[in-house]
Amino acid sequence: MEVVVGALDENIYVVDGATGQNKSGWPVWNKDTVFSSPAVFDLDGDGKLDVIIAGDVYYEPEMSDRATAWLRRCILAGTDVILADPGRGYMPSDGVDELATYAVPTTLDLEDREMRQTTIFRPRLY
Repeated sequence: MEVVVGALDENIYVVDGATGQNKSGWPVWNKDTVFSSPAVFDLDGDGKLDVIIAGDVYYEPEMSDRATAWLRRCILAGTDVILADPGRGYMPSDGVDELATYAVPTTLDLEDREMRQTTIFRPRLY
């Protein structure tokens, strides 16, 4: 099982859950502090991820490419993936089904507005 975590050191890590070692190509510098990370769950204890909930991971081109590749591998392995994206512009628009849209409060310290439209998606294989 892989574990994904963001950190205050501005990096995103993918760690092998069995060894605790960084996976090849990780960590990736995020250019900013990560205050939230994708949530991953092995609900039935079989060592495979059953659910990944990832929010706001499509904010830079390099991170978008890495996230898309990893999430597609997870989907192929049978993991259910749910994405939340506030429309930052780097999320792939094809291969996803929109589930819901919400107005999410934010602060002017972090954003250029006080409310941000965030859409929940379920990616699918092409």
